[in-house]
Amino acid sequence: MKKIYLLISLTMSMMACQKGEMVSSYQEFSEVLFSEPLPSGMQIYRNGDVLTISGQQRVKTPMGEATYTFVDGTGTVLLEQMLAFDKRRDTVSFIEDGEASYVLRSLADVAVNPARIKLDIANLSAFTEGNPVNIQAYKVDNLTLAPLGEPETMSNVSSVFTHNFYELDLGGYAALPVAEVGNYAILLYLVDREGQPYRINGYPVAYFFFPEVDLGGSEQLKKVYRLLLREDNDDLGEVPGVGAYPDGARIFMAVSKDSK
Repeated sequence: MKKIYLLISLTMSMMACQKGEMVSSYQEFSEVLFSEPLPSGMQIYRNGDVLTISGQQRVKTPMGEATYTFVDGTGTVLLEQMLAFDKRRDTVSFIEDGEASYVLRSLADVAVNPARIKLDIANLSAFTEGNPVNIQAYKVDNLTLAPLGEPETMSNVSSVFTHNFYELDLGGYAALPVAEVGNYAILLYLVDREGQPYRINGYPVAYFFFPEVDLGGSEQLKKVYRLLLREDNDDLGEVPGVGAYPDGARIFMAVSKDSK
């Protein structure tokens, strides 16, 4: 009888473990709302599995990180990106901007550091061919573009917005009084793994960025930005003798897609 009782106990224990495993594998879902209706015919895939789009504006997807692929009605892949959803409800924007597409997450949960400028950058510069790049950021004089201090480096900047923010001091830029903000700007140089700048016609390529003042609210300098780098955005041309290199710079404008 003892042997039979022991066998029954072991069997019950194994069943309990199996039940526990089923509970632990329970999948939670996030309801993702797109701020604007998605284009007609678009499909979204998560790790290769198609998601159901409700009303062209809402999907239900398992929580956690996965590869999301956005495909238009002709079967063309518009964007493929690792995204993580960890809230029961989330709101994002899908943006088609010329030949580029990208997803913007809300900045609501991004903490402001009063002593730092925070940047999430998507580099769509054609000359970098979609490869991750390093970026050297300089605080510069707004008139002469002369560097004021040493650069700060942002590593492995990709072609998508990652919702991971680089924090920059830039000589106390974030703490500047509003009256002094107009005296300075930021130059962003794209550099290779050896720290050498990418060049066009021999000129180092730099993106000009001028932080914004919140005129409709706090009237303080905004500290958090999403910047898009693409060379067809306001080409300022070849400017000899300015910037961080003796041979001048080929300057384009960095475009702020969101800020706070």
